Amino acid sequence: MSYPDDWPVGCPPPDSQTADGLVYRIVNHDPIRDEDFLSQFELGRAASADPCLRRSLSVFTKATDALHRRKLTPRLGGYIAEGTLEASHGQTKHPGGDKSSHTEWWPYAGIDRKATFNVIQGY
Repeated sequence: MSYPDDWPVGCPPPDSQTADGLVYRIVNHDPIRDEDFLSQFELGRAASADPCLRRSLSVFTKATDALHRRKLTPRLGGYIAEGTLEASHGQTKHPGGDKSSHTEWWPYAGIDRKATFNVIQGY
């Protein structure tokens, strides 16, 4: 597996880890669409942000943290999706520094990012 050719050298960072485990993502649609899994780079946003972080996707390892973020920032989406990441999905890194389970996910090129995700009803 590899990352897109246009990613910066050293991205994902060397201290990232193999993707592994249950995660939650705030999405806009139910059913989930490919557009729910686009990075800030792919959306043309946050041009002045760290180029590697712009290529990651935000996920959470706790559903309660995803719910909290959705309440704080409703524009992110109205639904919470749950999915399981495996080694074939890429790398992840918890940036640390806060109590949130927010995690960066750098997906490999060509994978179906939404494949293991489903919207959690009632969230």
